[in-house]
Amino acid sequence: SHASGVITTVSSTLAGVTSATFTVTNSFVTTASVICASLVNYSGTMVTNGEPVINVSNLASGAFDIQVTNVHATNALAGIMKIAFIVG
Repeated sequence: SHASGVITTVSSTLAGVTSATFTVTNSFVTTASVICASLVNYSGTMVTNGEPVINVSNLASGAFDIQVTNVHATNALAGIMKIAFIVG
């Protein structure tokens, strides 16, 4: 089975070189799943308003974590992110 979705975040103000993690629950996820996640839209201006990077971690039955990292050295994020994911 497959599942996909788009997560719309609140407006993030994550500081430079900082991460935040949230859990996504989805009944299609198993411990053998492959999760692909990607930033598909960011309302901030890249570099001026930080540089968000998306990673998937902590795969479990029914859930996984998405970690958002602002990889810019100094500029904070200032915008809403849309993160698409697919469960395979």
